[in-house]
Amino acid sequence: GTTVSEITVPATFRYHVDLHDEWFITSDGPRLLVLAPKIQPSLPVAFDTAGVQKKTRAGWARWDASDNLLALEKTITDKLEQRSVDDETMSLVRENSREAVAKFIRRWLVDQGAWGDQQFEAIAVKFEGEEGSLSLEPSTLDFTEPEPTTTVLP
Repeated sequence: GTTVSEITVPATFRYHVDLHDEWFITSDGPRLLVLAPKIQPSLPVAFDTAGVQKKTRAGWARWDASDNLLALEKTITDKLEQRSVDDETMSLVRENSREAVAKFIRRWLVDQGAWGDQQFEAIAVKFEGEEGSLSLEPSTLDFTEPEPTTTVLP
């Protein structure tokens, strides 16, 4: 017999880019090319203990189900940390972060008066440690349309 234990936990993964790290920014005509610092997980991963679900089942002639479950509980933090940096997760995070960084850079340039009369049409973002070239189309965000303005009312 085999003892099988399972724990399901709702988790929130957060990531950050250190704004104090080195950034490389250049242009190739109408496109701004940005090499941003590496995306880092903000650890430990947050999880909601109210949503924890546990299951354990001891096999034939086995009485270690509770010990097995307790041992598994002790690995939750490590397992979530591993998940936060696995290739599949990081691929999703990079794509979402690419757009956020491009919008941040654009807003910063507009605020500094450096965007001008649509001097740049697009921003290509790549993160440190990411393979490939900045010229890849999936990494480019088109900003030929003006950004909508937001009015804050008192």
